[in-house]
Amino acid sequence: MRFKGTTLRKIRDFFEWLIDIRPSHETIREWINEIGRKYKKNRTKTSGSGIYSYDEQYLYIGGKKHYRLCLKDVVTGKTVNERIV
Repeated sequence: MRFKGTTLRKIRDFFEWLIDIRPSHETIREWINEIGRKYKKNRTKTSGSGIYSYDEQYLYIGGKKHYRLCLKDVVTGKTVNERIV
């Protein structure tokens, strides 16, 4: 749901209509700030730089040819995903 351009008092009225509570506009501001902090914290943990490199290696496992496919974040050096097929 999006409240672009909506005042905090209108959001309060929406809460009253939806779930029959009437928090103050300052409480709603705190809720929004808290959600924003949690989102930012989680986002920085899981998001990458956006610059990735791909590598493949040829392997022989049990006499059969396999491929190791690897996707790596160039900036952080972390492996995003790898798979042997």
